[in-house]
Amino acid sequence: MALLVALVLALMPFPSRAASPVTTPGTPASARPALDWKIPEGWFYTETNGFPLGTSPMGFPIVDDTQAQFWSAFQRHGGVARLGYPVSQRFLWKGYLTQATQKAVLQWRPDKQDVDFVNVFDDLSSAGKDDWLLNFRSIPRPLPSDYDAGLSWPRVVAHRLDLLRGHPALYARYAAT
Repeated sequence: MALLVALVLALMPFPSRAASPVTTPGTPASARPALDWKIPEGWFYTETNGFPLGTSPMGFPIVDDTQAQFWSAFQRHGGVARLGYPVSQRFLWKGYLTQATQKAVLQWRPDKQDVDFVNVFDDLSSAGKDDWLLNFRSIPRPLPSDYDAGLSWPRVVAHRLDLLRGHPALYARYAAT
């Protein structure tokens, strides 16, 4: 997650606060900037711009254009309610156009004409951050690649369920679905 945060922060615009409009609690609502608004082929959000809510027009758009259909995908996957507000402009990650939201990282796949969700934990593991994930986010290390070697599919399923049974709260949540 630190890798993603560092990446997003590196790509975020950091405007001068002196140039930003400042409002006080007594400022009439009509004089305050809108929090977000419709733009051609998408929407512009200011909620995660780093300024107190409603004090700066800086923010992040999500749009459909000739390069990618992020706005359509964002809406199809639940919009702000499920994915959170955007936290970055578009950027290239592993050769694909990508945009981060509070809860997901969307990556445009031209071959599918759709987005994939980036598995940030796999990327962090590949970057050698397993100890950090364990120590600071309580995310267990990946299983060894031969964990299920030689097992039939029913045994693989049973083997994985045994892992969950070792954590009753997780197993109960899994079994409830």
